[in-house]
Amino acid sequence: MLKVLLTLLNILNLSFCELKFVIEVFRHGAREPIFAPDLNAGELTPSGQRQHYLLGAQLREEYITQRQFLSPHFNQTEFNVISTPFNRTMQSAISQLYGFYPLGSGERLYQNLSKIAVPQFKNLTVDIDSLGESALPGKFQPIPMRLDLNRFLDVNTGDDRNTVE
Repeated sequence: MLKVLLTLLNILNLSFCELKFVIEVFRHGAREPIFAPDLNAGELTPSGQRQHYLLGAQLREEYITQRQFLSPHFNQTEFNVISTPFNRTMQSAISQLYGFYPLGSGERLYQNLSKIAVPQFKNLTVDIDSLGESALPGKFQPIPMRLDLNRFLDVNTGDDRNTVE
């Protein structure tokens, strides 16, 4: 009975709270064994990419669709991504962000810039008309990512941090 009462009080208390800040910490997705004899040792697998894509899509549902806590289009004042400098962790973050901000959620060019926002080549052969007003194909939204290099470049510890994660 006491457990039910405490659970009820906890639920009631949370219903009056307002979400202010979210910190998400995660490990990389499924990877190849670190000591595999091939070139893909320790790299993220397609299954790991899918794991993080689905996680990102679920988080989009919660924080954008349901709670309306974040903007449906990437806003750099709302979001900060930090990764360790390993391919598998950066690919995990990219896969998750692709689920969070999928194709179609990217930015449009400012008005009347579609013919101006092109590189200055004399004979540009790329079809820019297919982009329309989208900055990138499919309205893809790249998300900036900072790398946490300090933690892994500490020469004073003597640790081989390239094998520790």
